[in-house]
Amino acid sequence: DEDSNDKAPRLWSALVGWEVITTPLGDINALYRIDRSTAYFTTLREILYMVDRQDLVKLYGLVVKYYENHHVAGAGLIL
Repeated sequence: DEDSNDKAPRLWSALVGWEVITTPLGDINALYRIDRSTAYFTTLREILYMVDRQDLVKLYGLVVKYYENHHVAGAGLIL
């Protein structure tokens, strides 16, 4: 049906960057593609539905690199 609003989400390709943007309402994740488009997500989990396997590996590397340089509050606590 051409009029259907139930379209599959566009898959991301050629991922070139990711950053966390801090706002008064909380953090926002920004994904940057080689075609200069940007998408914003409130959680990394939302991104998982939008990337393919190759981009997921690239995103994983970017996230690991980010958290090597940014301490996470509560990280390392054993409850």
